[in-house]
Amino acid sequence: MSVVDLVPFFSWLFLRGRCRRCDVSISSLYPLVEIITMLAFLLLFWAWGLRWAAVPVLLAVPFLMAALVIDWKHMILPDSLNILLGLFGLAYVGLLYLESGGQAALLLNHAGAAI
Repeated sequence: MSVVDLVPFFSWLFLRGRCRRCDVSISSLYPLVEIITMLAFLLLFWAWGLRWAAVPVLLAVPFLMAALVIDWKHMILPDSLNILLGLFGLAYVGLLYLESGGQAALLLNHAGAAI
């Protein structure tokens, strides 16, 4: 394994979409997902900046991308991904509540939106 193999998009590009070890073709979907995930991180960071309430949302991005691709290819969504995304949502609402200085109305608004 070389250093180039550690950066998914560039390793796919430098190896011309083929595995270094067995020379099997690697789908262009993989680097596309990597680029879209990076763009989602950058857009969220640009829109929200670095604040505590943004952390669970940023952490949810790779799981949302995995759910999107898995559902697109297989039409199934694993329960473990849904549970993890729900936990990120709870963390987000909790951090918003703390950032707002404990405004109960904010917590009720988000709980109502979740239902």
